[in-house]
Amino acid sequence: MSNYSRQNNTILKIVEAHPHINIKEISDKAKFKIPTISLATIYRNLDKLESHQKIQRIHINREFVLYEKNKGPHHHFICTKCNTISDLYDPQINVCTSCLSGQHDFTINHINMNIFGTCKKCSQTLSN
Repeated sequence: MSNYSRQNNTILKIVEAHPHINIKEISDKAKFKIPTISLATIYRNLDKLESHQKIQRIHINREFVLYEKNKGPHHHFICTKCNTISDLYDPQINVCTSCLSGQHDFTINHINMNIFGTCKKCSQTLSN
């Protein structure tokens, strides 16, 4: 990582310090450390970090993306009430997608699964 630029290292540290972070939060934190950094530079460095598999993008929908440290294959539970995101590590999902891949003669390059619903805390609040 020593060949990364100061901007790149700053952005990586910001993403690593937050479980799921959006571009505005990254930009605000980066500009606090490097006031002259542009949004284009931030996006370019995020792309580079992703291509080097240091971070991952989470596509919540077509317009909203979050970034996270690369924690290996996992998926997300997203609460539609409080917007909490929880990481989901379940080998059964990998087995299932592997079976589907074989059944449909399809080579999977990447899986991005977000499961939307209501978290336990919000469910309890709704039932009270």
